[in-house]
Amino acid sequence: MLERLTLNLSTEERAALERLAASEMRSLREQARFLVRSSLERRGLLPIQEPIGEQETQEVTDAG
Repeated sequence: MLERLTLNLSTEERAALERLAASEMRSLREQARFLVRSSLERRGLLPIQEPIGEQETQEVTDAG
């Protein structure tokens, strides 16, 4: 389940986030979520999530 969170960013922070999102081909919201999740994983507060492409490959390998 996803929940909404509101962040207050400076104009400079938002512009930097927009540039990063564009370079990684994510929406602004998905980029912010990605950065938060990555930080929580690095700190050991969330389990590391496999990239979606690797999950699909693993399922095909297991089934095959």
